[in-house]
Amino acid sequence: MNFNWKSLLLFEVGLHIAISATLLYLLRQGILLLLERQGYSYLTAENFLDFIKNPLTILLFGVYGIVMLFLLLFEVSVLMGCFHYSERKVKAAVTDIVLIGSRQMEIFIRKNRLMWLPGILTLMPFLTAHYLVRQFFNIKVLNYAIQVIVGKIEYPAVLVILCVALLLLCTKLFLAVPSAVMKRGRVKDGFSESRKITGRHYGKVLGSLLVWNIALVVVLFGFYFLFSFLAAVYVHFTKDAAIALGVLLKIEDWIRVGMGYVAGVVGTVCNMVLIYTVYRETTKECGSLPDQLPDYGKSRLFRRFGRKKVAMVLGMCVAALELVYGWYLVNQRVVLADDIFVSTQVTAHRGGARTAPENTMSALMNAVEELADYAEIDIQETKDGQLILLHDNSLKRTAGLNKKVWEVNYDEIRGLDAGGWFRKEFAGEPVPTLNEVLDYCKGKLNLNIEIKSNGHNEDIVPKVLELIEEYHMEDQCIVTSMDYHFLRQVKEWNPEITTGYIMSVAYGDVSRLEYADLLSVKYIYVTESMVRSAHEAGKQVHAWTVNAKGNIMRMNSMGVDNIITDRTTLVREVLAQENIDTFVELLKIALR
Repeated sequence: MNFNWKSLLLFEVGLHIAISATLLYLLRQGILLLLERQGYSYLTAENFLDFIKNPLTILLFGVYGIVMLFLLLFEVSVLMGCFHYSERKVKAAVTDIVLIGSRQMEIFIRKNRLMWLPGILTLMPFLTAHYLVRQFFNIKVLNYAIQVIVGKIEYPAVLVILCVALLLLCTKLFLAVPSAVMKRGRVKDGFSESRKITGRHYGKVLGSLLVWNIALVVVLFGFYFLFSFLAAVYVHFTKDAAIALGVLLKIEDWIRVGMGYVAGVVGTVCNMVLIYTVYRETTKECGSLPDQLPDYGKSRLFRRFGRKKVAMVLGMCVAALELVYGWYLVNQRVVLADDIFVSTQVTAHRGGARTAPENTMSALMNAVEELADYAEIDIQETKDGQLILLHDNSLKRTAGLNKKVWEVNYDEIRGLDAGGWFRKEFAGEPVPTLNEVLDYCKGKLNLNIEIKSNGHNEDIVPKVLELIEEYHMEDQCIVTSMDYHFLRQVKEWNPEITTGYIMSVAYGDVSRLEYADLLSVKYIYVTESMVRSAHEAGKQVHAWTVNAKGNIMRMNSMGVDNIITDRTTLVREVLAQENIDTFVELLKIALR
């Protein structure tokens, strides 16, 4: 690992950034496409079984699994080439190890055809276990699968025994691929050689794997606690005490997700080091690779353009792809977090009405500061057609002008004080426009845009949608309203925009609300049966406005997808405790 550590690090970071970005994007798009074809708006625990049994879903995840195994084989081939030259003290650049690994993999697949699949499967538990365990609790689809499997199994001990048996079998066969790659031979012969090697040294090999991976887990947990401690120090010195805990809990979620990726890189590389070492120490085989780097001068590509130019172009292409994907993830992180990762979302009511004047830029800035997942805002139309943030029909309560919004031009509204009523420090706070809000929130904060219906704004929906599309925030905005006719207009304009029907009372068959992707329901009317019915219809449930600890706990226990609140920090506290309790319950079920 040490001799060519720079090349190894660059390859691993580059590969995992590219793979993570690409596979997350493809997973999200594939799931959304399948949900649309099956008539669902969202994937929930209630409709998961029907979704997963669909032949198209099986095909998608089958292809997805094969692609992941193919990428794992590529990584193994490159790492083995890197270790081979490091052992011989030969400096290899990133392009060297990638080209060597690609050539090794090409020969390996050509000689083994489909046999490479069972071969790499025997390696997978040792190379991806650290990553997969973490992601099973983070990725919604995998999390739902765990819930369904745990809930359906009558005798969990049978599953545990089966998993242990498969793991022991893999321990007997895990040297098959390294052998076949090193010798450029067949996996079938590699299985035989692996059984012979592990048969002679089974106790030592098994003990090495156990001790090595326990050590890796200890180290990873050490870094996890270190990052958590640093996050706590950062929050303590930079955030207001009122929001510090909520911010810390959100950062803690990010640390857990990030450590999942770190575990993937570290687990794969370190276990591959052990596997390579075990193979070399037990067989003394040097493999088919030469002791010196291949002469690329014989290659038509290198002969024509030169090795340095080819390496530079390849490196620039990889860097460009990573920058594009990095930019995409930064700008769409709030979207990907919603669709891919497991969590009950938290929405700051009226932008964050507890910490700043409602429906103002200060409130939205606080929502970003508190790391809220969404901010709920209310949109009204002025006399001259401007879209502004305002909850009431009248400007009297929040801006001191006793006139209806449709009676006043925006120029007059712009000079009003929308913050002095809340606290002196907010005196002079203006009433913001939707343009200003979208410009500020893009890439920072999801928006729940409630379009108010007051009888004087029949043309408001197209204006809102034009702005959302102008800022390319279709994936970052939910459009909600108490006027179901408005939701129909949204879907007719752009079916891809998520819509929500705001309901003071939820009664009847919610599945018939075809123009509503989610239900926004006053919390006192949220029931377990209503949530279950909505989820079976593939619709999310957002509960409003939940500010008391007991009500937050009740909403979470009933499985609502989003809690709209004035107290985001309190919601984060309660959800963190509830998640710990849920994890403990899952362990109890698994061990009963």
